Amino acid sequence: MKGKLYLIYALAAIFVFLLPGCGSAVSVSNERFGVYYINSKQTALVKENYTIQSDVTSEKVQELLRVLSTDTMDEDYSCPIPQDLSEIDFELADGLLLLHFDLNYYQFSGTREVLMRGAVVKTFLQLDEVSSVSFYVADEPLKDTTGNVVGAMTAESFLDTFGEKEEALESDTFTLYYSTEKGQGLIKKTRLLHFNNTMSRESVVLSYLARDPGTEDGAKAVLSPNTKVLSVTTKDGICYVKLDASFLNQQSGVATETAVYGIVDSLAALNEINKVELSVENTTEGIVPESDTVSGIYEPDESLVKSGK
Repeated sequence: MKGKLYLIYALAAIFVFLLPGCGSAVSVSNERFGVYYINSKQTALVKENYTIQSDVTSEKVQELLRVLSTDTMDEDYSCPIPQDLSEIDFELADGLLLLHFDLNYYQFSGTREVLMRGAVVKTFLQLDEVSSVSFYVADEPLKDTTGNVVGAMTAESFLDTFGEKEEALESDTFTLYYSTEKGQGLIKKTRLLHFNNTMSRESVVLSYLARDPGTEDGAKAVLSPNTKVLSVTTKDGICYVKLDASFLNQQSGVATETAVYGIVDSLAALNEINKVELSVENTTEGIVPESDTVSGIYEPDESLVKSGK
């Protein structure tokens, strides 16, 4: 009798676990994968654990598109893809996922559009089969408000410091200089980034230079994530950057010269900046790559730029 009761309880538990319902697409049984939703204030993304039911890649994509466009019935967050865009075609080849939307896509702009795009991209990039995502609208590549093609997006295309201010998101194209794999040269990249418009563009640049670009060409951050930017201001075409002392003791294998010109060239790529002055906390001298001692104002120099590793 006791054995039968245990069996009944076990079957009941399995039945309850499988019951569909509001937000049934969200599951806590798999902590490694999650679907990204938009919070109620439409200022940030919310990741909820999810278990993919499909085994075939094409069916996984279809399943996730269905989940991303299904109302969660939850007051704290909502599905990123509105019902107006639920008819989405896709192609997947060599790790690039192409999502095809109709012209209704362009009725969404500003914060809502950026968050929608970020939620979709971040969700699909968790699949082993997907390394980047591109949006197409009416068979044409998605363009930003300035008419530039957005292109393929990765997780690093979105800076998750959205904040809590409505309509705070902004998009822009930046030229960034990352370190080569061996740390002795620079790799130049042009990227569309999304960020909180309360951040200065100089701060956005420095934030990304401390993050792994997530590419396969050996590029890596020129700044250690432990390095603190104490201040950054621009006046009369010169950007003044003050870093804490940990900058001089980076453990990432990036040469000082590489780090210096990664910062200088990236900041000088901004329209309003022609030169960069670097200083380090608790020192009266700035930085010259060969000695780490003598001060100076730096002009952009692409002589360290290489094609790869």
